[in-house]
Amino acid sequence: MKCWQFLNNTYRIKQFAINIDLFSKKELKWVKYENVIIDTGFDGDILIPFEDFKNHGFEEALLKETEQFIAETISGEEIILRSALSEMKVNEKKIPIVVETFLENKDIIIGRGVLVNLRLLIDGYKEIICDLSQDKNYSS
Repeated sequence: MKCWQFLNNTYRIKQFAINIDLFSKKELKWVKYENVIIDTGFDGDILIPFEDFKNHGFEEALLKETEQFIAETISGEEIILRSALSEMKVNEKKIPIVVETFLENKDIIIGRGVLVNLRLLIDGYKEIICDLSQDKNYSS
């Protein structure tokens, strides 16, 4: 069972974050990201910084315009997302994903689209989040 500590940012509430590997279409290799925040308010798979999206070759592998997604911010603003297919690894479990970004984005977050493929345990007392996906005691 792999576990990660909660992030203690400038926010009042500690944030859940995990480490992931994202497959780079350009470099044809796995790229490590640490402390990626889990955002249950985001219904997509993963949102990455615009520069990373370009640097890892996703710009050349965009989904067709009809398959692009429109996100709505908390303030109600609509943003057209650039989207591409890829894979993510969490604790060696491969998950097919849609990688998304938008112009000038600097954030990286994991959304509910990935969470439905994982079995995570949040332990508030110990301030850890653990991946039970590979644990035989928790298999379905």
